Order: sequence, then structure tokens, then C-alpha cells
Amino acid sequence: MRRPLHNFLFLPVVLLLGLAMLNATLWAQNPAGRDKPRLVSPAEKVKETVLSRQGKAGRDTVLRAYSINELLEYKDFYERERFRLESERVFLREKGISDMEAFLANHPKSKILDKVIIRLAELYYEKALEN
Repeated sequence: MRRPLHNFLFLPVVLLLGLAMLNATLWAQNPAGRDKPRLVSPAEKVKETVLSRQGKAGRDTVLRAYSINELLEYKDFYERERFRLESERVFLREKGISDMEAFLANHPKSKILDKVIIRLAELYYEKALEN
């Protein structure tokens, strides 16, 4: 069953209207454009941190808003999260290898056999690089 075209256009239109309303709100709060929030790259943050330590910064850094204990908690949280994601990645790779080997054994004349073999080789290569 095909969906009408207006169903596909609804979400982008709503998002554009929301962005327009947000822009109008920000403009009303700050019509001159002064103190306008801007995106800051990591390189700019490092530069600002170095300059702030030298007493030459134009504005305060984000990290000064947090205590050392809060920063250590964030660091511990993200290290645990990184370890969890790494373990999950290894588990999914091993599961993919076993599933593809089972597929090859059960469907030796499949039309997608070449794609499965190529992906299996990629997974073995990733595993070899890790060890």
C-alpha cells in the first residue's frame, strides 16, 4: 500500500516551521546579534583554555563550571561506556562470524553467497587486526 505524498512532506514541514519559530524567538531576545551563541570546535576550545590560563581569554571555558569531582565522574562514566561499547562490538562481530558460517553451511548455493563471504572475510580481518 502506497502512502500519499503529503505524509512524507509533513515531518520536514513541521521541522522547518519549528526552526523558523526558534530563530524568531532567538532574534526577539537578541535583535542586535550581540552575544549570539556560536558553535565552537574542539580546537577553538583548546585554544581558549590555553589563553585563559595565560589570562588572555575573551570568555570563560565550559570546564570551569564543573568541579573536579564532577569531571572525574564524567570521565569514569565515559570510560565505562567506552568499555561496554567495545565489548558489545566484539560480541556482535563474533556473533556475525558464527551466523555467517552457519548460513554458508546451510545455504551453499545461495544467490548472495559472494556478499556473505566478503563480509565474513572483513570480520575475520577486523578480528585479526585487533589481536
